[in-house]
Amino acid sequence: MLSILEEFEMKVGIKITCSQETEPLGTAGQLALVRERLCESDEPFFILNSDVTCRYPLKETIGFHKAHGGEASILVTKVDEPSKYGAVVLDEETGMVMNFVKSPKIFVGNKINAGIYLLNRCILNIIQPRLTSKEREVFPAIANEGNLFAMVITGFWMDIEQPKDYLKGWQLYLDHERRNPPQELSRGPNIIGNVLIDRSTKVGEGCIIGPDVVVGPHCVVESGVRLLSCTLMRGVRVKSSAHVWQHHWMVFNHWRVRSGQQYLSSWEIDASDCDFRTAFGFTVRERGNSPPKTAFGFTMRERGNSPTEECSRLPEVHDRCLPELRWCRWR
Repeated sequence: MLSILEEFEMKVGIKITCSQETEPLGTAGQLALVRERLCESDEPFFILNSDVTCRYPLKETIGFHKAHGGEASILVTKVDEPSKYGAVVLDEETGMVMNFVKSPKIFVGNKINAGIYLLNRCILNIIQPRLTSKEREVFPAIANEGNLFAMVITGFWMDIEQPKDYLKGWQLYLDHERRNPPQELSRGPNIIGNVLIDRSTKVGEGCIIGPDVVVGPHCVVESGVRLLSCTLMRGVRVKSSAHVWQHHWMVFNHWRVRSGQQYLSSWEIDASDCDFRTAFGFTVRERGNSPPKTAFGFTMRERGNSPTEECSRLPEVHDRCLPELRWCRWR
């Protein structure tokens, strides 16, 4: 983890300082641990939720914050179904937040908290190093004083906490890149649609990649591979002639997809670099045995059969066995 942060520091030219909780402090109490660091400057500071993706209009947010003169700004986004998240009720003319409604039973508005905040230093005075929620405690208190204002995000936004939503978030980002130059999308004779491939990745001859594909750093995609609607994370190796073409598909760090397979229902994963006890998002089994009744994050079934029991943990699989990845659909 630290090596990845150091690599990112060098890439973007910033200093990253980590603060670790020794006990749960919620979404607000943890700010008290870095109070001294945040107070080194008189400028307001940003808080960004790590499980959302959007175009991050930070400059516009600073301008909005200075214009309204309040103590805190939050970004909100419009959704079709606010009851899933909880609605933010605000004055449409001034942007002043009037109320937060958790899981509204009746329609009170279509704007929800987008997970991006800009706060003045004085907000830290009301936050103590204890279990505290900024959404349920801190922000309502600031709103009651008339010091909380909301700006509506334009463009795409996605909560990417769940794997299927993470992949949808990548699709939205890729589409945004296509529509807004300068584009960072990959180009080439064998690339179809929106594709983003890290420069450190090696791609063999005869591959067909896209649309909606993201390939992370230090991957190896051997010759004749077909990638479609998937994400390969850091260090993944895809053997020659393998196909990754199922929707809602992610291959995690340092996994190797073997060649000669065409459907996810029969793909094999090379166990040499994997610890399947932490293989988030997949159901695994030893070859020759029936599928276990344990899965993580989705309903698992074999093609043509009814869904098996939904569970919430992975089976224990010996590191040296060769597991087989079964065809799955998300809950």
